[in-house]
Amino acid sequence: MLERAIHVQDLIRIGERHGTCPHKAALEAAKGADVVVCDYNYVFSALREQILGRIGRGLKDTILLVDEAHNLPERIRGQQCGDLTLLGSMRAAKEAKEVDQRLAGELRAVAGALQTALRPFRRETRVTRDFLPEVLESASSGGPVIRCGDLGKDCLAVGETLVRLGRPTILLEVASFFRMWGEREEAVLRLADGGLEKRVAYRLLDASIVSRPVFRAVHASVVMSGTLHPATMYADLLGLEKGRRVLRAYAPPFPPEHRLLLVTPAITTSYGRRDEKMYRRIGEELARLAAAVPGNVAAFFPSYDLLERVLAGVRWSSVPKEVLVERRTWGKAERDLALRWLGEHQATGGLLVGVLGGGLSEGVDYRDNLLRAVCIVGLPLSPPTLEVAALKEYYAQKFGGEKGYEYAVVYPALNKVLQAAGRPIRGETDRAVIVLMDGRYLDARYAAAMPSDFHYRATGDLAREAIAFFGSAAAAT
Repeated sequence: MLERAIHVQDLIRIGERHGTCPHKAALEAAKGADVVVCDYNYVFSALREQILGRIGRGLKDTILLVDEAHNLPERIRGQQCGDLTLLGSMRAAKEAKEVDQRLAGELRAVAGALQTALRPFRRETRVTRDFLPEVLESASSGGPVIRCGDLGKDCLAVGETLVRLGRPTILLEVASFFRMWGEREEAVLRLADGGLEKRVAYRLLDASIVSRPVFRAVHASVVMSGTLHPATMYADLLGLEKGRRVLRAYAPPFPPEHRLLLVTPAITTSYGRRDEKMYRRIGEELARLAAAVPGNVAAFFPSYDLLERVLAGVRWSSVPKEVLVERRTWGKAERDLALRWLGEHQATGGLLVGVLGGGLSEGVDYRDNLLRAVCIVGLPLSPPTLEVAALKEYYAQKFGGEKGYEYAVVYPALNKVLQAAGRPIRGETDRAVIVLMDGRYLDARYAAAMPSDFHYRATGDLAREAIAFFGSAAAAT
């Protein structure tokens, strides 16, 4: 392992062959390594002290490189969240009964009190930090008051006992939930939902609470991504302090004339305009684009629901290429097969259909001009959830005015677009058409938020533009 870089899947196979835990082997090897490649969790979570201690390193001795850093704020916030469902609390009580009858009784009482407390709620609602302690007080039934921290410690102890006995358990998750609800004070959204889910939840709003101490402690850091736009926003969200940071943006290294950027002004996926007629129109435009492009085409949608609605209205006989559709259940193996499928269809061309922000639209290297066109259907703005509303409010208070909407809604959506738009051109000779299939990209608010080198123009005839673009390349050669 110290002689060459080994992919994690290869490491797992080697470990299985030798009867060795691959994770333990990797940690042992890391003690003698100059460079360690790992997931964000190893640095930006509670695992950090344990992992660094195992490999004999400290943050002050570390130069930290964060790749694909546009994902880091959301990843941190996603780790620092928790849900306690009514069913989960009942299951925890059942599991605890095997080891601790008293704890099992407390958890049953908590489940009953939680069911009563959630009954008035018909939809997800913001609540205060006192909501859960009041539920626990109600569950105490005149005895000693059950407290979040104490309940979390008891669940952790019993959960660890069950794990040692080889029992899978939900108690460790429940323990973490009660501990974090009680400990985490600032920048947290707390929710209650009495609908179908019947749950209480918390969501961290400020990723810098976790990341700022890390960036302060390391010897130095490089935070990078092909779509770290705007750099000032990510510096704000991650807590990169002005006295220790230098912000730089670099133009793409490829010839700009190799990329044709187009917008279809007559098409939109905005909620008020969604109907069967618009779905058919999107499908027809995709079919015409696929016919005009000599090679593989990828189309990425904001959601599986919209993807399925559009494809349901497509006349498949009008699509001149074979079609492969990404499914919700796909993992890495299926995505690898999709890349192989594109390679097999490179001469005749295929149409790959997937979702924005998914495994095919980000982080995939479509080498050797494997894609000749990418169509980004719609503008993937976040739905108006309570969490998005809370983020807007928090960012507006912390960073000021318009930045609330920009940081919570606009830039996260455009980052998905830029990631997908960057898939087809991976080398100096690659050429591709990139289509933004939504007239809203022409609105000043979104156009002004794009990088300065991302110039697009409107067209009413995608097929004609694509034929002319690739025809000019053929004539030049």
